Amino acid sequence: MAVEASTAAKFKDQHLQFWQLMIAWSVAGFVKHLRMFPEKDQTDETADQY
Repeated sequence: MAVEASTAAKFKDQHLQFWQLMIAWSVAGFVKHLRMFPEKDQTDETADQY
């Protein structure tokens, strides 16, 4: 819990508005999901055969 408390304090010191945090979280989630689920390579036709 100490890590969460210190991290929360750092974000509080930045004085970000709620809407700014929401945009940042949305972008971070989008990038995370792009890395987790990359688009299937359309040039690799042999992958569909198996």
